[in-house]
Amino acid sequence: MTRPRIIIVEDEIIIASDIKRVLEEKGYDVSALLKRGEDAIAAAEKFHPDLILMDILLAGAMDGIETARRIRASLDVPVIYMTANADDHTIQQARDTEPYGYLNKPVQERDLITNIDSALNRHRIEKRMRASEERYRALVDSIPDIIISLDEKTVITYISLPAEAMTGYSIGEIVGKSLVDFLAPPELPRALEAFERLRQGELTSNEYNFLAKNGTDLWVRAKSRPLFVDGAFTGITSILTDITAQKIAHEELLLKHEELHYAMDELSRSNTDLTLANTRLTEREHEYHSLFTFMLEGSALHTILTGPDGAATDYVIDDVNPAFEKSLGMKREDVIGRPASQVYGISPPPYLETYTRVALTGKAETFESHFTPLGKFFRISVYSPAPQRFVTTFEDITQRKHDEDLITQSLHEKEVLIREIHHRVKNNFQLIMSILNLQQRHITSEILVREFLDAKNRIRAMAMIHERLYRSENLTQIDLSSYIQVIIRDLLASYPYSGARIRLDLSLDPLEIGIGQAVPCGLIINEIVTNTLKYAFPAGFAGEPALGVDLRVSDGKAVSITLRDNGVGIPEDIRPESATTLGLSMVNMLVQQLNAGIAIDRDKGTRCVLRFTLT
Repeated sequence: MTRPRIIIVEDEIIIASDIKRVLEEKGYDVSALLKRGEDAIAAAEKFHPDLILMDILLAGAMDGIETARRIRASLDVPVIYMTANADDHTIQQARDTEPYGYLNKPVQERDLITNIDSALNRHRIEKRMRASEERYRALVDSIPDIIISLDEKTVITYISLPAEAMTGYSIGEIVGKSLVDFLAPPELPRALEAFERLRQGELTSNEYNFLAKNGTDLWVRAKSRPLFVDGAFTGITSILTDITAQKIAHEELLLKHEELHYAMDELSRSNTDLTLANTRLTEREHEYHSLFTFMLEGSALHTILTGPDGAATDYVIDDVNPAFEKSLGMKREDVIGRPASQVYGISPPPYLETYTRVALTGKAETFESHFTPLGKFFRISVYSPAPQRFVTTFEDITQRKHDEDLITQSLHEKEVLIREIHHRVKNNFQLIMSILNLQQRHITSEILVREFLDAKNRIRAMAMIHERLYRSENLTQIDLSSYIQVIIRDLLASYPYSGARIRLDLSLDPLEIGIGQAVPCGLIINEIVTNTLKYAFPAGFAGEPALGVDLRVSDGKAVSITLRDNGVGIPEDIRPESATTLGLSMVNMLVQQLNAGIAIDRDKGTRCVLRFTLT
């Protein structure tokens, strides 16, 4: 049996290697370990993996979300995200790429295997379902009749391909709209009556007149059956057969019959026309009344009342639909014919100025408002069908407003929690430093005392990150220039003998940087400046010791940090990439973590230039 192929995209090589070990022990084939999104795209096209483990925050210009989006655009491969501290905006962007799971760092072995097995199984099932759906769709589209599905509100949720040739509309122009949008107006009452019978569980067979896109009549015979889920009505499915040709033939036969009896019917034609017009008027009135009655939104018809000077003083409620009664908790018979000021107990009545403006100008308006008499929020649309009259439709949005308030409160609580986490992390660093201080008091070796001092300075450099984030409005980025100043001044104070003599020259561009790059950057500066204070200015050094730091940002992305001194210089045989001491070894590892480059110039002292790109 072929082992599932997996690609790991993680810029922390230690984490990636550990995950690779676990997966290979469990029988998976890890095809590649990658740090950058561009490399992941190339590897996916080369290996065609069964699954990709993707860190959301990657080194380089392309993050994990954009990488996953590009891979999924060309390959059907499931992606599981790994993240340590992604914010809500990043998580929402990640959801848009339809991942198959999330793993929080540090990744637990059980969660890792469970998520991978679940994702692989889900992907296999989805592929089989898509294949089955394609076979079913091909079968349905090959049937010359139209197959159509409606939901419980008559909205079209599916229609087969022959509908395009029969109606002239594209599938996209049909799905999502109500069936009544395509019916000839006289058909609406009969169609709604049949829909109600279907809602009660009956099977129906009827003929309806639809209007094609070019305006011509399209007659169909509809055989419909209701759909129920757990006893609840969820919609209907129908087979529509084109009978337009039959209808046309029937109409032509009727026309010939009419011609034969024209003379005999001439005397009664006027009366017949009058009766027909009255019937059509009645049908139209019934249609509009049905629309008004069956609207899901509350609706009411009003007439503006004016005073002796012609100014609007109130409005009368002429009619309301059932949704009005349900939304406002008022019975129709208690409000019809009464002034709104009496119904709502407010004078002048609510929104009189707006309603009057619409009734006079005929320009519709929509607004949201808290309706004080009922203590609810409504979205209100108002339009004028005739002078001095207006219609309102309204939707109760109280729950939506309540949900928005809850979301705002939740975001605030999360911000407080993140700030508290930074505070606790800083305090934990302080506790570690206190323990080191207590231990240092019992050490007599000068070498060990210096090692303890170096360790405390490294901890202090990391603690300052969290201290600044705790006190900042922005919980994800810090001001690198001020951070560098604090690190260097604390180091000068830690080495009072050499630090007090040094002239400090700072030239720092303002720069906001994320915590993921700020920590290694601060530690690199800590190590280089510490070595300067230890070794650059030995006893008997001639001249004024000087230390300079420059921070430059170009093109909004390229960052360079220069640390320079006029000391004795680093020996030629000491290089960060091959160093055996802890400090320079850390510099080499941190430079790799930043995906940066470092150059050392030993002419007239020491000059170190660190270059990296903002992510």
